[in-house]
Amino acid sequence: MKKYSTLGFFLAAGVIVSLAFGMPASAASDREKAAAAFIEDLAEETISILKKDLSDDELQAAMTTLIEENVAIERIGRVVAGQYMRRMTPAQRVAYDEMYREWVVATVVSRFKGYAGVGWVLRNTFSRKKDIVVRTLITDPQTDETVNCDWRVRELKGKFQILDVAVAGLSMAATQKSEFTTILRRDGIDGLLAQLQTQIDSR
Repeated sequence: MKKYSTLGFFLAAGVIVSLAFGMPASAASDREKAAAAFIEDLAEETISILKKDLSDDELQAAMTTLIEENVAIERIGRVVAGQYMRRMTPAQRVAYDEMYREWVVATVVSRFKGYAGVGWVLRNTFSRKKDIVVRTLITDPQTDETVNCDWRVRELKGKFQILDVAVAGLSMAATQKSEFTTILRRDGIDGLLAQLQTQIDSR
């Protein structure tokens, strides 16, 4: 199973940033402004955590809380598994939800410190049915390449949560779904669970 470096860049690079807002105030609705503020607050909270002198365990705990509170992990995991969710036994579904959550957290946390220098500029926001897309311009510190990064957020139970991130048009959820589907077709549900566990253990 590959290490899905896309997830690490999409989430880690997106929240460890230097913010410079450039969108005219009149260009967005109040709801869109609130979604942009949510992404800004998430970035600032992440930077605050990274500035603290935390042990590895303390950093893991702080970032786990941040991710679980602001990313709709279970909802994304269900989308990624697609039709295979219906084929899982109750026990497999419970195991998948837990392993997917652990895998997302472990993957993102393992890459956070490496993206502390990512540059970010807010470009605009727009509505997409129930969701708001916050479009930002991000510079990859490893290549100096500047790309669009779209954060798709939705209000769930009274607060915004991240549903997907797309860098240069490449969706995190769609990429994961393609990769997971390949594994599920080849190795089955238990095979995917085993590979997720291997990835978690290797972090």
